[in-house]
Amino acid sequence: MMLKEIKRKLDDASPDYTGLFFITRKKRREEIEYSVLRTKITADIGEALITIVKQQLSKLIETVDLEYIEYNPAINLDKNHVETIKREEVHYLDEILRDMNSADLNIFDMKQSKNLWAYAIKIGNSGITLFRKYTEKRILDIKGWIPLFVQNGVFNKLTDSILTMDKYIDCIYYDGKMFILDKIHFEKIFSFMDKFILEIDANVCHLEEKSLVEDIAALQKLCKSDPRKIKKLNKVLKSDILNSLNTKRISEINRQYNLDLNFTEDGKIIVSPKNIWTVLRVLDDEYLESPMTDNKYEVHSKVRAA
Repeated sequence: MMLKEIKRKLDDASPDYTGLFFITRKKRREEIEYSVLRTKITADIGEALITIVKQQLSKLIETVDLEYIEYNPAINLDKNHVETIKREEVHYLDEILRDMNSADLNIFDMKQSKNLWAYAIKIGNSGITLFRKYTEKRILDIKGWIPLFVQNGVFNKLTDSILTMDKYIDCIYYDGKMFILDKIHFEKIFSFMDKFILEIDANVCHLEEKSLVEDIAALQKLCKSDPRKIKKLNKVLKSDILNSLNTKRISEINRQYNLDLNFTEDGKIIVSPKNIWTVLRVLDDEYLESPMTDNKYEVHSKVRAA
């Protein structure tokens, strides 16, 4: 089921049966809890929400050579690709969708609602649910694309607005599959980064056993501040590449490619904020990787045309 079919269903959707929900997220140590808040929206709001999604999809569908590929956290794709992922592989999605169908939900209140994380748009009985990451700047900017006014839990489209929404959606759920339009926001909405960090903590022992890095705790700390580094380190720790590396080989890579890495007397890499990406690439064996086995080539063997 591709974006063209979703677009056709949106063309036939009724704004009278469109629902807007806000999603909150609380995190206590390793425990994450999501909650769904319901709203009441007028028909003009429903129509505006459907319209912004149709416009975004129209641009994507018009993309030359648009291709679909299964979600892979370790790769970055250009605008010609849309990643997809099965419902059961998206953390917390089941409970969020279940709660959205519940009649016993608290009403969204801008003044009282805390920990706002995302919002979702449910398109009637079409089976389509749209998600967008919440940020205070985006929602509260009066110059936003759709001005909304909230009174007693009812959203209206008025010029005297206190709440706005922009014209983009981060991911679309339909027929057991999520279509990812903004990978970074998608991963944030469904707490993928938290899962990657837990996996790093569980697998870092593999790197410790190899004795390749002087201060592994410093390596973890430098990575955890950047989603790209988190995903890179997670990929390294879960792959078999570490088994092929040793201090002698890393030293040879450093000399061959003039990487300017520093080492301890026993050959361990000294990690610093300036060389963190170089260290991660060495541990992923990127410098000795054949071009035909690089990720960007592997991608094209798995994609299919729209």
